[in-house]
Amino acid sequence: MKVRVREMTEADLPETAALEAEIFSDPWSETGLHQTLAGRPTLAFVAEADGQMAGYFLGMQLFEEAEVYRIAVKPSQRQQGIGRRLMEAFLEESAARGAEVWRLEVRAGNRAARAQYESLGFAAEGIRKHYYHNPEEDALCMLRQTGNNSPLEFAENGL
Repeated sequence: MKVRVREMTEADLPETAALEAEIFSDPWSETGLHQTLAGRPTLAFVAEADGQMAGYFLGMQLFEEAEVYRIAVKPSQRQQGIGRRLMEAFLEESAARGAEVWRLEVRAGNRAARAQYESLGFAAEGIRKHYYHNPEEDALCMLRQTGNNSPLEFAENGL
């Protein structure tokens, strides 16, 4: 299977919305996806496997901080490195634009996703109680950081 990651376009939104509805218990509407894509500084990618959408990524970057909004891979195409390729595209592009800090939330019980994020350099930073619904679950907040400033150093410097 040949996988290609490219920037998301408005033409991808109907298929993205369909995948949202298939995967998430709280899917974003096509209108919401459009507003996110149109907003800048959004980073959005589509993974295509053999010419068909296999997954997508939505995130944002503001100065040196970047955040994951959504990442999804079709259930039939999981465990093939597609989610990792999407995350790597995000990390590479945002780093090229100056990001030094990356944040995300993941369902606390999603061990596979947590392991993947840890393998990409993310570490647990905290918990948001009852963050997710249908079913209700805590979110594990994760952080990846490069550069010389840790959150503790910022706090110590009064920033």
